[in-house]
Amino acid sequence: MHDGLNGYVLNIGGWGNQTTAFQRIDGNDMPQIPNNISQHVEEGRWYDIRIDVKGGKFTYYLDDKQMLETTIENIQHYVVSGYDESTGELIVKFVNATEEPFTTSINLQNVTSVERKGKVVTLTSNDPKDENTLDDPKKVFPRESTYNGFSERFDYTFEPWSLTVLRIKAEI
Repeated sequence: MHDGLNGYVLNIGGWGNQTTAFQRIDGNDMPQIPNNISQHVEEGRWYDIRIDVKGGKFTYYLDDKQMLETTIENIQHYVVSGYDESTGELIVKFVNATEEPFTTSINLQNVTSVERKGKVVTLTSNDPKDENTLDDPKKVFPRESTYNGFSERFDYTFEPWSLTVLRIKAEI
């Protein structure tokens, strides 16, 4: 997660394609969190990457094998992104695990073109403990909408207690 000034990233195959480590973003500084692994990333190979976040621990899996785990305190926002080649869409998934709306700038660096109009799917509730029941099966239900403000750099406000998926038509 990165809010423009502070956050965390997983640097896979960094430092001359020799090391993988979680890093803390602190303004313009990105110190490595002490534990890391030696790892070389092969060019032209598809990898299945997963990061599980639970109880303040980030666990990195590569091709279903646990590679690295670290403890990180007080994370309130999470983001992951990828590109769907079959639809030509950038997919940005964002979790706002706070009771306040969260606005951030999104910068799509190195993108050839971006369509203004795209899709947003939001799963949210007023209370993070809400659950669906037989009496109220859509208490927590994904809501789909159209967004007309996508560009190479744009601001977006994520609702409180939400998982939001941005589907942005783009050429990379």
